[in-house]
Amino acid sequence: MLGNTLGGRYEIINYLGGGGFGTTFVAEDRHLPGKPLCVVKHLKPKAVDDPLALQAARRLFNREAEVLYLLGSHNQIPRLFAHFEQEQEFYLVQEFIEGHELRQELPIGQKISEGQVLGLLREILEVLVFVHQQDVIHRDIKPSNLIRRKQDGKIVLIDFGAVKQIGNQLITSHSQTSLTIAVGSLGYMPSEQIAGKPRFSSDIYAVGMMGLSALTGLSPRDLPEDSRTSEIIWRDRVEVHPEFAKVLDRMVSYDFRDRYQSAAEVLENLNSINLRTAAINSAFYINSEKLSDDLPSTEFFVNEELRSERGVNYTQLQYLLATRNWKEADIETKSVMLKVADREQEGSLRFEDIEKFPCVDLRTINQLWVKYSQGRFGFSVQHNIWHSAGGEVNADAATCRRFGNQVGWYVNENWLGNNDLSFTQDAPVGHLPVCDLWGNERMVWGWVLVWVCLFFRVETCNINY
Repeated sequence: MLGNTLGGRYEIINYLGGGGFGTTFVAEDRHLPGKPLCVVKHLKPKAVDDPLALQAARRLFNREAEVLYLLGSHNQIPRLFAHFEQEQEFYLVQEFIEGHELRQELPIGQKISEGQVLGLLREILEVLVFVHQQDVIHRDIKPSNLIRRKQDGKIVLIDFGAVKQIGNQLITSHSQTSLTIAVGSLGYMPSEQIAGKPRFSSDIYAVGMMGLSALTGLSPRDLPEDSRTSEIIWRDRVEVHPEFAKVLDRMVSYDFRDRYQSAAEVLENLNSINLRTAAINSAFYINSEKLSDDLPSTEFFVNEELRSERGVNYTQLQYLLATRNWKEADIETKSVMLKVADREQEGSLRFEDIEKFPCVDLRTINQLWVKYSQGRFGFSVQHNIWHSAGGEVNADAATCRRFGNQVGWYVNENWLGNNDLSFTQDAPVGHLPVCDLWGNERMVWGWVLVWVCLFFRVETCNINY
């Protein structure tokens, strides 16, 4: 297969993996500039060799392709670029996700802190909520089917089990289908899925088993079961917050009727948990070149409390700042602040939103910027520069220009546009964050007055580091 060109445009360059359902390859799209990479899945249904059987396989294939196309509208699910049939075999072409499988962050034999696991489950469930809203069951959630995207550190959910089902089915001339094996992975499949009857709660079980495996350091298949109830026995191996333990127990209940029935409900329960002494963050594994002299080049774990009065998850912002992705962190800062203020739909903040912005959240956002920039960036840094420039609440244009000059926003008697800003570690002190909270493409001195409202909130919240 290597070197072959499929569909007249996709040249196979590398083998990724495969099984009974088919084979997966990396390919180059020869029809696009730069020949971007994509993933090609070659599906081999076990169809009886007659026209009716092939027609049944084709209907199933086209139906699942439509589902994948719909799911690909989510930023954390690979997009479907094409699906086609060639010589009576089926092919899917999907977006190539550069990153590493989550199993690198969750090595068997190593226990992960409850704060890290809590943050990780939140990240996965946020994507799963969308999947279930589309009336789709993933069927094969496990660490190797979750990729930490290199570009922004977000988790991407891949390899939906319904596609594997196409390859695992015997298709008869009467257009009937029957599974030869259950779709899923042992250890992550609950009993009803092993019996070929997966439900939404089956996905929730898989996510819960990932959590228990991470907490205990044991493979899901090695976690003991109660001989009478078949429930997972794990609480004697690790100490966790009682509320978190209750959620995990319900996620992995043996009887699907006792489990959560929606990913949204699980996420809501997890967001209500406040681990006072544990870090609410994911375990971030940096599998790339050395970032700097003060950051490790292999494994990087951060333990600190990321508090939010509004239940906002700050792990993504933490990851971007820790890996020095300043521009993406600036965008994420805007995103989380809009979530806190419930202004996502409007896309901007008002004066009254800033005046009421929760001190807990403002402090968390600021501490992350200050910490990972080594004191160069952050709201409190900007606040101190503002006062050193003679700034007060009622400031004139000259004061705003002095401040803008010091933080590098006002250069050669001109306010910079968003595209002119510097997103590097050696940018002027106080240059970031900017995060365009008010929807302006170019700064003006009046824009800085709006920023001054934020500085006043920093003072009110007594954020002085």
